[in-house]
Amino acid sequence: EIRQASTVFADDPFRAIQTLPGVSAEGNNEFFAEFSVMGAPFANVAVYMDDVLVLNPFHEIGNFSEGASLGVLTSEVVEEMKVLPAAYSEKFGDADGAALDIHTRDGSRGSPLFRISAGIAASEILGEGGFGPSRKGSWLVSARKSYINYLLHNRVEDAADVSFGDLSLKLTYDITPNQNLSLFATDGHTSMEMTDQAGLV
Repeated sequence: EIRQASTVFADDPFRAIQTLPGVSAEGNNEFFAEFSVMGAPFANVAVYMDDVLVLNPFHEIGNFSEGASLGVLTSEVVEEMKVLPAAYSEKFGDADGAALDIHTRDGSRGSPLFRISAGIAASEILGEGGFGPSRKGSWLVSARKSYINYLLHNRVEDAADVSFGDLSLKLTYDITPNQNLSLFATDGHTSMEMTDQAGLV
């Protein structure tokens, strides 16, 4: 369901959040992945990724009102997303508004599996598999790279040259039947070049 509702130009599970009741795109601007919950601005929404508070998990162009933003996660690495309009639990006490609780999924524990998917603006490579013959752990790697700048080059006059890329990694291992160790890391890079500097005014 997350994947079906997350596709715009590129795979973005934050777009799926905007389809929930009481949730809308921030400022009614569909170009941005940020959202408001029951009228509360995104500045009052705390985002938790595997129970860790994260700040600004987006590709975006700062101080550029006519730009856009995109989440650094893809739906392929997300297991579950919950919006809590009123985060009363002390677990979500880092903001005075709503909370977004994101849990990433573990990789499969079978033989290594690789998938490549292409979209309008970006392509993604996903790999996952188990550790060793005992399959006590798993790994999952997802990498995404945009090529929208190549599509717009020499086709749209004075268009900004925007590109992004991101990488997510999750490792899990069963120390004992009742204890599990996991590591999740994600990183992304966004760049923009403009030949017409007047467009930044």
